[in-house]
Amino acid sequence: MNATWVQGKDHCDSVGAYLSRIESKEESDWVSNTLLPTMDQDICDTDFWRCCKTWIGANDQDIEGEFQWTNKENVTYVNWPSGEPSSQTSVEDCVRICDRENKITRQTKIISRRPF
Repeated sequence: MNATWVQGKDHCDSVGAYLSRIESKEESDWVSNTLLPTMDQDICDTDFWRCCKTWIGANDQDIEGEFQWTNKENVTYVNWPSGEPSSQTSVEDCVRICDRENKITRQTKIISRRPF
């Protein structure tokens, strides 16, 4: 299912679930080593970032630069690639999975439609 971050969050809420949380290096490593290599090329870029077009629950929609999970708890573990989060535009508020430099998250546009 392709959806904006908000649509993905709302769908998860409606079925008693939530967008993924990555809260430790171990979880980050597991996602990088287990999920990313198996993801379909249709949803993973093969460019410099090797980003998969899939949302996780982190966002900074309320206060720019202060990332929270969908339940409003602060994000305490981050593993950004160098130069991220960049917030190059005012619509880069939500996070997707990437695998560059063993990093798995990158800020991206909230209005993009991606799987979740």
